[in-house]
Amino acid sequence: MRKSITGFKASVIVIITLAVPLLVRADADRTWVSGPGDDANNCSRAAPCKTFVGAMVRTNLGGEINCLTSGGFGPVVINKSITIDGTGCFAAILAGNLNGINIIDGSLA
Repeated sequence: MRKSITGFKASVIVIITLAVPLLVRADADRTWVSGPGDDANNCSRAAPCKTFVGAMVRTNLGGEINCLTSGGFGPVVINKSITIDGTGCFAAILAGNLNGINIIDGSLA
């Protein structure tokens, strides 16, 4: 007889699946984004991320995100001191009807 996953077990699996990306540790003072990048990369110059969010998670407090090539890098919620530098590229934030950049002041929390 086959056993099915109960509602509780399924919920735990979903929570773990969603929480794993949050466990990625920031470990670089400078990260990179590129139009053909991938957020599964480590956001180094040789392996850039696709979005500002992907790069921000991997960038240390006070760090910098730079653009290698032009692209639409998606909306971002900034919750730490960080620089996003698009010098030399067309660094667009495509967000539809949403705010493209939201800043959360950590001192208010």
